Amino acid sequence: GQGYGRADHELPGAPVSSFEYLGILVSVILGLALARLTSNVSKSIKRKADFHPYWVQWVWTFNVWLLLLAVWWGMVSWDLLDGWTFFLFLFIMLYATLLFMLADALYPYDMVPGTDLRAHFFEHRRWFFGLLALCSLIDIPETVLKETFDLRPVPAAYPVMLASWFVIAVIGMVTSKPRVHAVLAIAWPVIFLAFVSQALLVMWGG
Repeated sequence: GQGYGRADHELPGAPVSSFEYLGILVSVILGLALARLTSNVSKSIKRKADFHPYWVQWVWTFNVWLLLLAVWWGMVSWDLLDGWTFFLFLFIMLYATLLFMLADALYPYDMVPGTDLRAHFFEHRRWFFGLLALCSLIDIPETVLKETFDLRPVPAAYPVMLASWFVIAVIGMVTSKPRVHAVLAIAWPVIFLAFVSQALLVMWGG
C-alpha cells in the first residue's frame, strides 16, 4: 500500500529499528527492479537501430517505475511497528519479489539486436498483467495491516483506485488489441496519480 507522509529521521546515535534492518533486503529487491527498468529503457532508446521499440511498453515502464517508488515510499510506515514477526517479514518480501518480477516481465532477459519489443510485450502480456493483478490483490492486506497496527489509515479513495488497477490488469490479460492497450497504458497512471494527489491533500489538510 502507498504511504505519502514525510519520513522522520532518527537522532544521531539512536538504535536501529527492526524495520531499518529488515528493510535493507526489501530496498535491494526494489532497487534492482528500478535498475532493470532504467537500464532496459535506456538501451532501447539509445540503440533504436538495433531494436523495434513500442511506445506502450515505454508507458508501462513509467507506470511500473511509479508503482515501485510509491510502494517503496509507503514502506516507511512500517518503521513505526515495534513487534515484527518472521511471517510479516515474509509477506513484505513476497510483495517486493512480485514487484521485481513485474518489472522484469516488461523486457526480454537478453536485449539482443533485432529484438521486437512490441512482439515481446504482446507475447508476454498475460504474464505481465497477471503479475499486475496479483500485486493489486496483495496490496490489500499490506494496506489494511497498516491501519490494523495503527500505522496509517486507509485512504478514502483507495478502494476505487485498487478496483481500477485490478480491472485494467484483467483487461490487459484477456485482450490483445493494440488500441485497448494504448488506453490502458494511459489510464493507469492517470488514476494512480489522481489517487496519490488526493491522499496527499488529505494528509496535509488540503
